Amino acid sequence: MQSRIEATGIDSQQIFLCYAKEDKARVEEIYLAMRSAGLRPWMDKPPRPYGLEGIKAGSPWQTEIRKTIQRSSYFLAFLSRVSVEKKGFVQREYRYALKQMEEIPSGRIFLIPVLLEKNCPVPEVESTGGTNFNDLQWFDLEGDGLDALIQFLQNEVSASKHRNGIRREMTAGSVSEFADAIGSDRILNLEEQRYLLSPEHLEGKLPDNVSLEKVFEGWQVNISDVHNMTIRGIRAEKTHIIVRPTHAFVLSFNNCQNITLENLTMAHNPPGGCRGGVGQNFNILSCHLYGSGTVGLDFQHVDGFVIKDSELSNCTHGILQARGLRNALFDKVMFHHNERFFGFKIERSKDVRFENCELTDNSFPDSILFDLDGDSSAVWRAGSIKRNRAKGLYAYPVNLKIENADVRANTFDIDG
Repeated sequence: MQSRIEATGIDSQQIFLCYAKEDKARVEEIYLAMRSAGLRPWMDKPPRPYGLEGIKAGSPWQTEIRKTIQRSSYFLAFLSRVSVEKKGFVQREYRYALKQMEEIPSGRIFLIPVLLEKNCPVPEVESTGGTNFNDLQWFDLEGDGLDALIQFLQNEVSASKHRNGIRREMTAGSVSEFADAIGSDRILNLEEQRYLLSPEHLEGKLPDNVSLEKVFEGWQVNISDVHNMTIRGIRAEKTHIIVRPTHAFVLSFNNCQNITLENLTMAHNPPGGCRGGVGQNFNILSCHLYGSGTVGLDFQHVDGFVIKDSELSNCTHGILQARGLRNALFDKVMFHHNERFFGFKIERSKDVRFENCELTDNSFPDSILFDLDGDSSAVWRAGSIKRNRAKGLYAYPVNLKIENADVRANTFDIDG
């Protein structure tokens, strides 16, 4: 069965338009001109005939704004004297975009201040990581003109497509369509609420990048040799990807690069885990990994990993097992109600960072909570570590730094 392919051209290069409501009429004109030029701008309330493409009625507005900034390739901040002096959510959007920019590879353009008025001051807004809005080169719309802005964005999108490969946007409405769509240089949108990955639901011959592996009482889906692929749920609520074998990983990646999983719940039925081996740049955004009969996350020789605004719970072997993990960021992740063998088992791994995470109500009575070997280093900044049970907090204090975290109400058998 063939997947449905949507000819989206540069649609995957979404451009977030940030503005004050007093400047909405001017920004709407710019939006329409960008659409006419083949670009894909995004507004919370776009003008006709695109009114249904913004935030849907009844959706949590602030959450949708943050998610859209996170998904966007570019963030245009339209500045006027009104917006610069205004306090409130526009300023928070600026800060969120600055933080998002800090996670983007050096040299890539993301945040572009656009002056709607000549001599408009650029605000002194700074992210928690120290990136300042005023450090960025701005675009003078009044002086240079709208045509120049559109040409600049078209050139940027074209260069980005050349760097990353043209990505087709595809939609899967069944498990067989999901498997058939797996491949490089594509965005896979999952439109159904639930996908049960089992042999009886995988119709016909599997593509070369997808295989089934026998594991204990069932089958595991393995994805190999894929690059520049995003799998995302497009419904307001998270899309569920489910497997039945308790001891299988929901998705297993090998020799893959630039993989993003977004707005998914990966789970086992009965009571998800994810494995990556020999790859670069894995991203898990706004996901819930639940009920794994194995470890929640398992990485072998992966360089570049981000998990953000996500949740990992009810895993019965452990939270994280990593060997040879480099440049990993856990940002606002909740780890809770995981149990049994180990918490974080980290070997030969460097630059592993936990920022504003919550580690609560986990139980590993026979192991150390943070078990790092002598060749590894990690830091836990802010967030909390509460109500956990383990033999100890850490085995190698010199290799784990805990900074400004709320650590209390834990039960440890030995001092850590």
